[in-house]
Amino acid sequence: MVAAQVALGLAGAGSLGLILGHLVGQAAGFLALIRNAFYKDNVRIGQIRWQLFWRVANRYRQFPLYSTVSGLANSGSTELPVILLASLFSPSAAGLYMLANRVLQEPMSLLGQAVGQVFHAEAAHALRESRLDVVTLKAFKALLRLGTCPLLIFAFSAPEVFQVVFGKEWLQAGVFAQFIIPMVWINFVFGPLSVAGSVLERLPAVFLFQLALFFSSAAAMICGYALLHDLNSAILFFALANFLVNFFWMLWLFGTAGIQFRSWIYPFLQEIWYVSPVLVCLWLIKAFILHGLVLQNNNIPIISLTVLAILGCFVLRVMPVLKNKTYQ
Repeated sequence: MVAAQVALGLAGAGSLGLILGHLVGQAAGFLALIRNAFYKDNVRIGQIRWQLFWRVANRYRQFPLYSTVSGLANSGSTELPVILLASLFSPSAAGLYMLANRVLQEPMSLLGQAVGQVFHAEAAHALRESRLDVVTLKAFKALLRLGTCPLLIFAFSAPEVFQVVFGKEWLQAGVFAQFIIPMVWINFVFGPLSVAGSVLERLPAVFLFQLALFFSSAAAMICGYALLHDLNSAILFFALANFLVNFFWMLWLFGTAGIQFRSWIYPFLQEIWYVSPVLVCLWLIKAFILHGLVLQNNNIPIISLTVLAILGCFVLRVMPVLKNKTYQ
């Protein structure tokens, strides 16, 4: 795929070369899969009972029907803020948001995969054994420990981090990062678990939630622009709407999976309790000890404290989860 995109770029295809290169890469993978199926698994293909094949296809016909549209709505919700910010405000506003979102999402996605992939593999098996609630709750606790502490600590000094790392002109991106951290948090904690909706075969409900997420996010950002004409308000409204829809989706899915309210709210409050003293200490140090340095735009001590706090959180909260694949 990459080779095709580079070759088309050198040939002068421009942005169209990226699209064509992607299609070429996907087509090559599909043809290789077909070749292996017919040349290496031809015996198994000959053993297919077509009557059973069509019965199973009919049994699960709703999966491609709903998942395709749900996937489009989910992708639209992801790209929507960039399009709206560029059209309602300016391309520079969209660029600031893209940087803030990228900085937060990329490392969190790497952490989430460690739990999400294992949960995806175990969810269907757990449902057949009537223990989907147990597996889902264990994965939820693991994701809580992976994401809550680092994100809350990073929110403490996000503007200063962006200013030092990317330059003064990107300070506002750090402010945007503070606004969208609740949205990133719930997407990280709940996103890998949302596959349980497909496992439970509640695809129409999943589709409705995806539509609600798309339209509520769009409406929130447009309202922030129309009512207040303020960029910060538009992003804050968007993040809040995204958080609320995902939160209610999480409540519904947990209830459907048989997870009681007290079973998940206690681990959540416990995680907040663990990180609260760290946040209070960081705030006191920033407000009273390093206040003069902040006024002089010397953000290195604050960033150093934040890095140390995140490293300590990683050792005490994250590493035990990554080492324990059963989420105990």
